[in-house]
Amino acid sequence: MPQTYLKEPQFASVDFGSALPSLVYGQVFFSYTEDMTLEGECQKRASRISRALHTTFTARCIASRRSWSFDRS
Repeated sequence: MPQTYLKEPQFASVDFGSALPSLVYGQVFFSYTEDMTLEGECQKRASRISRALHTTFTARCIASRRSWSFDRS
């Protein structure tokens, strides 16, 4: 499956701050930002992504290599 990158216009109604999200192999990755250090903020962003993509992502949030990832559920 090729990697699909979601460009910013598709997320016009979603507040990602300075982050530019991308969808890769069923996961959403976006750059680490200071306001995402809290677990609650991470989960809120997972919900926003889910609504934007009309699908569901788990609330399991992983801070790794200065990025968050959400697994598609």
